[in-house]
Amino acid sequence: MKKIFSFCFIFLCHFIYAQNINISDEYIIASGMSADWGNDYPHVMLSSDESPMFVYSDSYDSSLYISKLSTSPLFLQTVKINPDYTKIVLPDWDCTNSDKPSDTVYIVYKTHNNNGSIYLSRSFDGGLNIEDTVLVDSITPGVTESRFPSITSKDNNVSVSYMTGVSMSSNQYVFANSFDYGDFFNSDIDATSFSGNIVCDCCFSKPLIYGNNNENRLLLYRNVDVFSNPPVRDIWSSFSYDNGNTFINTFDVDSTEWQINACPSQAPDAVIHNNTLFYVFSSGGLGLNKIYFYGLDLNSEEVLFDKLVANTMFNEIHKNPRISGKDGVFGVVWERIISGDHDIMFSYSLDGISFSNPIVVNDNNIGKQKQPDLFYHNGIFHVVFSDEYLQEIVYKTIDLSILINVNNNIFNSNSKNLKTTDVLGRDIEFKKNTIFLNFKEDGSVEKKIVID
Repeated sequence: MKKIFSFCFIFLCHFIYAQNINISDEYIIASGMSADWGNDYPHVMLSSDESPMFVYSDSYDSSLYISKLSTSPLFLQTVKINPDYTKIVLPDWDCTNSDKPSDTVYIVYKTHNNNGSIYLSRSFDGGLNIEDTVLVDSITPGVTESRFPSITSKDNNVSVSYMTGVSMSSNQYVFANSFDYGDFFNSDIDATSFSGNIVCDCCFSKPLIYGNNNENRLLLYRNVDVFSNPPVRDIWSSFSYDNGNTFINTFDVDSTEWQINACPSQAPDAVIHNNTLFYVFSSGGLGLNKIYFYGLDLNSEEVLFDKLVANTMFNEIHKNPRISGKDGVFGVVWERIISGDHDIMFSYSLDGISFSNPIVVNDNNIGKQKQPDLFYHNGIFHVVFSDEYLQEIVYKTIDLSILINVNNNIFNSNSKNLKTTDVLGRDIEFKKNTIFLNFKEDGSVEKKIVID
C-alpha cells in the first residue's frame, strides 16, 4: 500500500508540474541550411540585454554565422564570423557558452587554409562586430595535426582544448591558454597523457575554468582503453591547478564501461555550480545508448552520484546531450532516435539530482531533428536545434519560472531547520515515506518526501 500512495504522489506532482511549463512556439533562425550532413551544430546564448544569440555553420560556403534576435521590435541580425578568404572545416568548431548573459562571444574553428590551423574569432558587442582572427594552435605542419577544438572562458581567461596526433594510435588532447581575452595563446600543453591510453579519435572534449581566481582547468573527454577487447571508451577528467600549465591528476569518472569498436562520436557536456561539476554524457555500456547525469565534488575530486536522465524503451537510442542550469535547476536536451527518426528531448531537475519525465521539444516529427543546445537564465531554458528534414535552425523557450516558484526549490541551502511539520502543520519527527515540510531560518519552506 505504501508503494501505491508514493506512486500516486509522484504522479500528481508530475501532473502539476506539467501544467506550469510554458513552451513557446518555434522561431526559425535560419532556413535553407545545408543540414544534410548535420554540420550546422547550432549554439545558443544570451547577450547582456538578454536577447538570444545563435552561432551556427553552413556547409554550403563552409562558414560560421552569428544571429541576434531582438524582440522589441522583432528583428534578426546575422553577421558572418570567419573572413571571406577562410573556409571552416565542419564540424570542427565551438563557441563559449557563458553561465550568465554576456556580450562577449568567443568562437574557435579549424580552417582549410594555413596548414589547417585553429583560429579564434571574437565579438565584444553581442555579435554586431567580429574582431580579427587569432592563431590558437602551435602545430608543426606535416608532423602534427590539430582538430576538434572546444573553448571555455572566464573573465580575461580563455582556454581551448583540441586534439593532436597524426594517427589514431597517437591522439591526445592539449590545452592552449590565453590570459588577455584571447589576444595571444601560449604553446599547447598535453592534458591527457596520464590516461595511459589514447583519446577517442572522433570526439570533442569539454574544457572548464574554475577556482577562486580562475586558476584551475578541467578537461572532460572520452578515453580509449586499447587493452580491452572491444576497447572501453569511458569519460575521463584531467585537472590542472596552475592555470593550465600542467595536468597532473587524471582519472575515470564514468562507471558504465562502454565497450565499442567503432567511434561513438559522443562528447560530454558539463556545468559547475557550488564547487560541484555536473556532467552528462551518452553511453551504451549498460545496454542501449542512454543519457547519464553525474555529480563530482571539485574539492575531493570524487563522484558524488550517478543517475539516468531518462529510461530508454527497447528500441530507443539517446545521444548528444547538453546541459545548462544553476542553483539546483538543471535542464538537459538530447537526441532520441527511434527507427531512424530523430527527436529533441528535454528533461529538467529542480533538486540537482532527480529529473522529470522527458518531453518532445520539436513540433515537426518527420525526419531528423538533431544537435540541440540550451541556455538557462531566470527560470527559462532557451533551446535551439537543427531540423534536417526542413533544413532549418529552430529556436524555442521552455519557461519553468512558475514551477520553480511553486516548488520553493532551495539547493544546498545552509539555512538551518526551525521545525518540521506534516502537511496539516502538526509538528512531527522525520519519517520515511511521509510528506513533510522543513521551515528554515531564512523564512523558506522546503517540501520533501523520502521514499524507502
